[in-house]
Amino acid sequence: MRRLTMLALSLPLLACAGLLGETDTAEDKDDEGGNPFGDTDTDTDSDTDTDTDSDTDTDTDADKAPDVTVTWSSRGATITIEGGNGAYDLGIAETGMEVDGWYGESCIEGNEPRGYDDYGFDVCHALSRTGGELESVESIEDVGDGRTLFNSALAESGRLTYALFADSGDCWAWGGDWRYYEGEGCTELE
Repeated sequence: MRRLTMLALSLPLLACAGLLGETDTAEDKDDEGGNPFGDTDTDTDSDTDTDTDSDTDTDTDADKAPDVTVTWSSRGATITIEGGNGAYDLGIAETGMEVDGWYGESCIEGNEPRGYDDYGFDVCHALSRTGGELESVESIEDVGDGRTLFNSALAESGRLTYALFADSGDCWAWGGDWRYYEGEGCTELE
């Protein structure tokens, strides 16, 4: 995109300078200032430079992974996203407990991979391009968007795995076992 902008800005300058799409065959005469040598060169460049690039950039490249920090306190978690592009959903799974962990906030709809049970919950925590906050709750009935069953003690145990799902379809996972989200198309967030 940047190259196209520079080309578009350069074309009028080239046309004004007589370098684009014209043939200059006139000889310059000795000016009144006294150029004793005169200008006897002839520019025979008669090609027309046209931009025939009509493709459309559909941005199929994966978004660059943002920098994500999850900071836990006694009240919950603060998620900070730097370099974000659009809105995100955050999934958290207690993969360190194998099948006995909590997967109701994994952000994976329906049947969980590897036989995990989400107890009928399919919670995703909505985040802005800069992050958001989660409040720690003590009851499964209180879990919902912005409210999590996880807390700082569980986070410190190393049993949690996180996934950040972008609106673009990209997904990054990190924490205890990032490969838990590999089947959802996530790559490891380093």
